[in-house]
Amino acid sequence: MADGAVPRDPVLQQIGAKYGKSAAQVALRWLIQQGFVALSKTAKPERVAENVAIFDFALSADDMVAIGKLSRPDGRLVSPPGLAPQWDA
Repeated sequence: MADGAVPRDPVLQQIGAKYGKSAAQVALRWLIQQGFVALSKTAKPERVAENVAIFDFALSADDMVAIGKLSRPDGRLVSPPGLAPQWDA
């Protein structure tokens, strides 16, 4: 979750509050609603159930647009050296 940036994002938190979901759940749902496969990991076992509990709500069209506007020109929040491949090389 971008080294904690996703759960702390105020837009995702606000949208999550409308649905009774966490910012992380909103981000995962956003991916799923677009037809992507969302792969998440956690170091905390209690978060596994939270990461899976994204199929009992749907984001509105306005929410989808608001989340889409969070994109960055470089496309990444976190890119640790050696962990991300050089896709455009």
